[in-house]
Amino acid sequence: MRSRLLVAGGLIVLLFTATACGGSEHGTNGAADSPHAKKSSAGQQHSSSGAAEQKPDLSGIPRVVARVNDHNITRPEFVQTYTAELKQAAAQGQSAGSIDQNQLKKQAANSLVGTELLVQEAHHKGMTVSKKDIGRTLQRDAQQNGMKSTGQLMAALKKQGMSPQQVRSQVSDQLLTSQVVSAEAGNTTPTRQELKTFYDQLVARQKQQAGGKKTADIPPFAKVKPQLEQQVKSQKQAAAAQRLVQRLRKHAHVTVNL
Repeated sequence: MRSRLLVAGGLIVLLFTATACGGSEHGTNGAADSPHAKKSSAGQQHSSSGAAEQKPDLSGIPRVVARVNDHNITRPEFVQTYTAELKQAAAQGQSAGSIDQNQLKKQAANSLVGTELLVQEAHHKGMTVSKKDIGRTLQRDAQQNGMKSTGQLMAALKKQGMSPQQVRSQVSDQLLTSQVVSAEAGNTTPTRQELKTFYDQLVARQKQQAGGKKTADIPPFAKVKPQLEQQVKSQKQAAAAQRLVQRLRKHAHVTVNL
C-alpha cells in the first residue's frame, strides 16, 4: 500500500491545499503557489500561539476515508495529512477560532484524492522513478531543512511515525506526480511581459495593503526577476496539476466518506 504521508518536499500537499477549500466529494482541488516551497513536516517549527493550541478533531473519521478507483485512502494517512495542514494553518497566523476543522478535513481529503489520481495517471503512462532519484531528493530535502544528512531527515520523520519504506514511497510518488504534471504543463518559462505583469500586480497589492501610506522600498523588477520567474513557473505547474486532476476525476470512481 502506498503512503500518502507528508515528506519534507511536500510537492503534492502544496499543489492541492491552497484552494481546495469548499470542494465537495466530487469537487476539484486547488493549487498552491509553489511545489517544493520551503514548507515541510520535518522542518515546520513555528506557529502562532493561539492556533497551535487547537488540537485536531479526529472524531468520526472512518477507517477508509476515501476510495480512488481501486485504492483506499486510510484513516492513518488522512490523520497525518490533516494534522500537518492544521499546523500549517497555525503557522500562517490563523487563530484557533478562525480555523474551520470540518472545511479543513474536506480540503485534506481532496488533497489526498488529487494526489492518488496523479500517481495513478503517472503509472498509466509508464513513468518510473529510480532509487538514485529518490536518494537525490531525500538529500536535497535534508539540506533544505538544515540537516547534515538524509539519516537526520529519516530520524525526524520517524518521530512523526513514518517508516523508511513510507518515506521512500512518498518521495517516489512526489517524483512521479512531478513528471506527470510537467508533461501536462509543457513549457512553463514565462515571457518578460508575464513577469512584468506579475511584478506590477505584487506592487499594486503591496500599496493597497499599505492603505495609501508610504511603503518600504520595493525592490526593482530586475533585482527580483529570478524569484518572479520561479513563482510564475510554479503557478503554471499548479494550474496544470489542477486541470489534470479535474479531468481525471471526471472519469474516475471516487468516493469520499467524510
